[in-house]
Parts: sequence; C-alpha cells; structure tokens
Amino acid sequence: MPSLLKIRGISLIGLYIRLTENAAVVGVNDKTTVDLLKDKLGVDVVVTTIGGSELVGVLAAANSNGLVVSQYILDREIKKLEKIFDNINVVETNMNCFGNILCLNDYGGIVHPDADAELVSRFEEVFEVSIVPGTVGGIKTIGTAASVSNKGGL
Repeated sequence: MPSLLKIRGISLIGLYIRLTENAAVVGVNDKTTVDLLKDKLGVDVVVTTIGGSELVGVLAAANSNGLVVSQYILDREIKKLEKIFDNINVVETNMNCFGNILCLNDYGGIVHPDADAELVSRFEEVFEVSIVPGTVGGIKTIGTAASVSNKGGL
C-alpha cells in the first residue's frame, strides 16, 4: 500500500514541493520528505525558500526545461536554485502563484482555467510543452492538489 505524505501535518504537499524529472525544490527541511523524494523518485533535492516563503510549490513551477518564479524571489534564493536549474525565469503578473496554477512535466501541463492566453503562451515557451486549461478533481489551483515528474506523481 502506498504511503501518504504530509508536511507539517498538511496533506497538500504541492504547497511545499516543486518537482521536475531530475530535481525537487522543497521549502521545509523535512527529512521524511527529502528522503522520499530522493529514494522513490530519484531526484536531487534543494531545500530553500522563495521570497522568504516555505511555500515553494506555490511560488514556482518547473519542468526539465525551466523554472518560473514570481517577482518576489530573493537574489540568494536564485543563486541556490541556479545550482540545479539552468533556465530560471522571473515573471511579473498578478496571477503569480505559478505552482498553484500549473501542474506539468516534460510532456505537457495543465493550467488554471482562468489564466490569460499571454501567460499561458509564456509558460509554453519556457517549458517547451503544450499547456491546457483544466482542474484536478475539480480544484482550479491544481498545484496544491498534485506534484508530478515524468517518473510519477504524488
């Protein structure tokens, strides 16, 4: 039977994790989470904040082709992320919780149904995949409900 992961007692793990094929950004230095990501998904893990927030899953979206973060990211956080990401894009928009509104891997993505076409086009350019509007289980903020890589998802 698969184990269920909770971070700080919260099952909405997409709040704290941004996952790609080869890497995971985790906002909380939680040994269980870090070990699970390394052992089960075989990814490198970086523990950092974005904009001083542990909610890295909320403020970032990524796949193997790039990482998109909100304008609130700090220089020291960018430097840490540059160790595992070659293509970091800072995007300024009112809909800036990218991890909440996107769920993607290297093959495609789903975006919040209210995201405007210009923002979706920017995402498709950075991530080099088609991105379609949709929900996960009826939840528009799909990144809070799921976290995926090409190998699997949580």
